[in-house]
Amino acid sequence: MNVNALFVVAMIVVGAAAGWLFAVRPQLVAFPYMSYFTVLIAMAVLELGLMFSGRLQGPIKLEVRLAGLVLGIVASAVVTPMLAAK
Repeated sequence: MNVNALFVVAMIVVGAAAGWLFAVRPQLVAFPYMSYFTVLIAMAVLELGLMFSGRLQGPIKLEVRLAGLVLGIVASAVVTPMLAAK
């Protein structure tokens, strides 16, 4: 699996995990855009981890970052209402 695919899949997993966590524990949502910042912070941590491990020679392309951000936020937005409805 190349680094770009790993990045996008990781953002989807982070978004779904954040959505699950915010549905199970709503008191963790400090402000309305908490899921967006959760995905953004995870993007930064993952990219820095890839750079320091040596798997990434330069920054990740903007298109891949944008796709990861959008898919992570969509995953969070889909999972949260599904679990909150139960």
